[in-house]
Amino acid sequence: MNLDLAETLLRWAGGILAYTALAVVFYGIWRGARRPSGRTTGKAAGWLRSPLFYFLTSAAFLVISIYFWKPFPLDLLPGGRLALLVAGSVIYFPGMLFLL
Repeated sequence: MNLDLAETLLRWAGGILAYTALAVVFYGIWRGARRPSGRTTGKAAGWLRSPLFYFLTSAAFLVISIYFWKPFPLDLLPGGRLALLVAGSVIYFPGMLFLL
C-alpha cells in the first residue's frame, strides 16, 4: 500500500468519524432541548433551548472554519509524512472515540 492511498483512506475514515460524532452531539443537544427545564433565569437560558440558536452558531462556526482553513505549505519526505500520519491518527481517532 502506498502512502497516498493510506492518506486517502485515513482522510475518509476521519471524515466519516467526524460527521458521526457531529450527528451524535447534535442529537444529544436536540434531546436535551426537548426535556423540561428546571429553574432558569435571564435571556441566555431561553437561547439555550432554541433550535435556531444552535443552527446559527453552528453555521457561523462552519463558515469561520472554512474561511480560515489554510493547509501548511510543507513538502515532507515520505518518512516524515508517514511519521506525521501515524502520530495524527494515534491522536485523532482515540480522541474522536472519546468524544463519542
